[in-house]
Amino acid sequence: MREMISYWKNTVTIYRRNDFCVIYGKYNHFNKNASGEECIGMYWDHGDDPSFPNSRGKISPMVLEPSLISGFLNMLYSEAQSKNESTDMIEMYAKKFNATIQH
Repeated sequence: MREMISYWKNTVTIYRRNDFCVIYGKYNHFNKNASGEECIGMYWDHGDDPSFPNSRGKISPMVLEPSLISGFLNMLYSEAQSKNESTDMIEMYAKKFNATIQH
């Protein structure tokens, strides 16, 4: 993976399909506080082409609004399940954000 913008720390990929990536990490907008907030982010990694979104060539994932996390993780869960892919990471981070997965 290419370099990520410094606002994101300790990222873990929780879902990837082709060039679409969903991550969990600590997000610290403009590095304003020491610890950052636990967030879900997403970006599109186009390999050698610039990723989207990006900032000066560095991956710059967009932060998912907290009110959308439950529905978003449910959508990812359904997609992964329909493709017979592992849902373990999605379920683990759903618990972290108190999101209920509809089985």
